[in-house]
Amino acid sequence: MRYSKDRSVYHSLALMPAEQFVAVSGANFGDGIGAQEELVLDDTYRLQPAVRMIDAGLVPGEGGALSLRRTQNGRLSQSAVAFETILTFLGPDATAIDCLVLAETETPDPQRWLLPFGTLRARSDYSLIAVDPGQAAQRFASLSCASFVRGSRITTATGEMVPVQHLRAGDMVLTRDNGVQALRWSGQITARAIGHTAPVRIAAGALNNAADLLVSPNHRLFIYQRADDMGSGRPEVTVCARDLINGDTVEQIQGGFVDYFQLLFDAHETIYAEGIACESMRPGPDIALAVPAAVREMVPGPRSARVRTRIRVDPAEDERAELAERLRRASLG
Repeated sequence: MRYSKDRSVYHSLALMPAEQFVAVSGANFGDGIGAQEELVLDDTYRLQPAVRMIDAGLVPGEGGALSLRRTQNGRLSQSAVAFETILTFLGPDATAIDCLVLAETETPDPQRWLLPFGTLRARSDYSLIAVDPGQAAQRFASLSCASFVRGSRITTATGEMVPVQHLRAGDMVLTRDNGVQALRWSGQITARAIGHTAPVRIAAGALNNAADLLVSPNHRLFIYQRADDMGSGRPEVTVCARDLINGDTVEQIQGGFVDYFQLLFDAHETIYAEGIACESMRPGPDIALAVPAAVREMVPGPRSARVRTRIRVDPAEDERAELAERLRRASLG
């Protein structure tokens, strides 16, 4: 099990090298995804054999810019990155799949990365049907926010657990670290529940939760260990919901559409959903476009004195099956 410091400052992303998604017919035959001005509608693309996703982190940089942090050949690298465009492909089953293109900006011939919002399958053909650079940053902001699925119950100041869709700005919510805080804004998006955008369901009792909890895949949960069963050396650890998936008590629910709700406070808070400590939406430049301009102006900067450094759990693939149960036991002592 790997552990790293979690200062709640970046998103974990599963990215694909853009050159590994190659045109098999059309004007760009033989080329991978390149600059948006070179792309041609109706070109057909296919994944290269043995394509591998990489895990990367999106990190705030200087002046509100963003950087991509990843490990390459055993070495940590970090490059400035920009959201370039949204590409929409039509798959073999007539399902539309959107992909965000991120481009590293520090070289004349930038490395590009694909973030699929659905599942791209090997040996399947995908026809490019739309290129939309104007929506790239906003689409990422909306889908990368920590989000609760409709029906998730949030603990309020009175101890009552209220369905997330019923919360409104000004409602008082119980936080773990800063007492009762006023909700600044509540947002909602509806997304296809496919691939990496499908919600994760944590079954009742899996983490000592009162009922099933459904959240976005990158939503971070906070676990207080009464006994350090994880061997992290710290009582508090964080884990992304997607890293808990075991096909049993924690599953990703595919198919149809899902309503995601975001809760924004004056700072990045830890709140309670179905009894599980979860992060709220984090104010930051990468998610700014998901929030109305008037709300952005009202939210102050981070309260640095109240920020806690926690240890993030980064499980290997073969460790995920038992991770939820180990965390449940650790929280009970």
